[in-house]
Amino acid sequence: MPPSFTAGVRDSLSNLAASLGAGKDKAANDSFVLYDLDRGQIEAMYRGDWLARKVVDIVPYDMVREWREWSGHREDVARVEAAERRLGLRKAVQRALTLGRLYGGGAIIIGTGETDPAALARPLDPDALPRGSLKFLHAVSRWQLAAPAIDRDPLSPWFGEAVSYVVAPGRGALRLHPSRVVRFLGNAWPDPSLGASVWSDSVLLALYDAIHAVALTMAGATSLMHEAKVDVVTVPNLSEHLSSADTTAQLSARFAYAAAMKSINNLLLLGDGETWARQRIDFAGLPEMVRTFLQVAAGAADIPVTRLLGQSPAGLSATGDSDTRNYYDMISGRQEIDLRPQLERLDRLIARSEGIDPASLTFAFRPLWQLDAATAANVALAKAQATAVYAGLGLWPAATTARLVAAQLIEDGTYPGAEPVFAEAEAGGTGAYPAGPSPTLDFDPGQPRSPDGKWTTGGEGSATPVGFHMERERRRRRERRRRERAAEAHHAEPAEQGDPSRTGRQKVRPAQQPNDPRSPTIAPTPEPSASPPSTSSSLAHPPPSAILKPDGIPSHWIEKPSDKKSGIRWTDPDNPNNYVRLMPSNPDSPFAHQRVPYIIRQNGSYRDVNGNSIGGSMPAQTPEAHIPADQFIFTGP
Repeated sequence: MPPSFTAGVRDSLSNLAASLGAGKDKAANDSFVLYDLDRGQIEAMYRGDWLARKVVDIVPYDMVREWREWSGHREDVARVEAAERRLGLRKAVQRALTLGRLYGGGAIIIGTGETDPAALARPLDPDALPRGSLKFLHAVSRWQLAAPAIDRDPLSPWFGEAVSYVVAPGRGALRLHPSRVVRFLGNAWPDPSLGASVWSDSVLLALYDAIHAVALTMAGATSLMHEAKVDVVTVPNLSEHLSSADTTAQLSARFAYAAAMKSINNLLLLGDGETWARQRIDFAGLPEMVRTFLQVAAGAADIPVTRLLGQSPAGLSATGDSDTRNYYDMISGRQEIDLRPQLERLDRLIARSEGIDPASLTFAFRPLWQLDAATAANVALAKAQATAVYAGLGLWPAATTARLVAAQLIEDGTYPGAEPVFAEAEAGGTGAYPAGPSPTLDFDPGQPRSPDGKWTTGGEGSATPVGFHMERERRRRRERRRRERAAEAHHAEPAEQGDPSRTGRQKVRPAQQPNDPRSPTIAPTPEPSASPPSTSSSLAHPPPSAILKPDGIPSHWIEKPSDKKSGIRWTDPDNPNNYVRLMPSNPDSPFAHQRVPYIIRQNGSYRDVNGNSIGGSMPAQTPEAHIPADQFIFTGP
């Protein structure tokens, strides 16, 4: 398209005396003209120019580099992640993003195993997708999909997309409904309704001038290297020597021998009247010019120079962190605005294909900014110190602190695989923090610290942190309660038959029927004859031998005490994850569902009273996982 000089640049600033904005001002005849790039030119830039290729590839790579983190039931998350690996979702998304930036359009074709052309032209309903029907995800460019017509109906859910996509030759005129294609675009047009295509512009179109300037500068600098040193020799009557072929050959041979002798002996032989001189080219400003053009290209691509060129930041005490953070914020915004809608469409199909409810799973993109090991350790230490201070104030029970710390450690990923470990410990009552009120320690905001910054109970030279004394106090409480229970068991006497005043105390569950064969029972345990009730626990845990096996549990299941020896666990010998655990009541527990005898049922996942799987990140800590013993019915494996 030739430039037009009929419509000039118009600006509010003009000066008749200076001819600014007037007819003599050459800038008054400037105008912007769009020079489109065809497919051949785009591919030549991408394949032949390193800067153009990096500009196209870096952003899609960074958008999927750390990928994402799922939230939901562990089994569902594992199945979805396995499906992603099987389908190559991450690679397909990166490829489609790259094709979208390069050509102005990329897409992922969703394959459900259907080959009937009529079925492929119909909408794909994710909710009606059979289990295991998602077969493949193929990334293609805009040149492999034709869009003969655009849906212009603003009330249509596919407004702005193709009415149908036609696959490039190879399968004939195969039409795909837009629900079977996920688009990825480059630079969107200002007004898509004015275009005749469902695609967009290549990012190289707007960056052409900046990339071309860098390529031209580098090529010019390389060409000048041949002219960096030029020897100049003056020869008298040179024109006469060049008047014939013989004299020209003699002159050429003469200086060829002279150059060879100069290179060997480091001297130059000249005849009468001949002079020699050397000309050099000054490259002093060339590196700065190349650097300037590279910075302009980096700014046009919205990629920091440190990321685009891989060079360290310039300047005194410069780290480049601010540029990197700004770039990562831009990538995060692109992930949420440009990538999340496409992924949610694909995730819904993947979840349905795996037999999972899509509403039970959510995801978040992992941050690109990663802390180094030393910084992460300092952050973890600061959090632990803050937790110790809050626990020392006695604002809530120790069990609450334990659950908060467990949630924080799982969220931060401090310990790999910590979630199932905490879930098992919570379900078995083996948590590090004891139930009941937490020890309250005096806290003074002016309390001294040790040289490494930790709170201490002594002076500046003390190295004993507050957390050490809290843990020691917890251990003393646990030991005191253990001795009280042992004393109760030692002084206990059997109840005399017929003496109502000496009848053994029995824990009775609410609404339990005495003759209900489905309800497990806990045999009565005698109470002390003379000792008053303990202040730390009003009811002692019955011995495992006093707990009766619930009806319905297979006889070949293995019976053994629970981890803390206070309950009984029946386990399927063929599947260790299939078990029933009966636990006695704990009146001192801060949780209502642990103050009555309860049962934990697990068969691959934790189950509620109806045998349904319990979702969530920590299902073992939910009240639904603690089934009241009088409501439990064994329904089989």
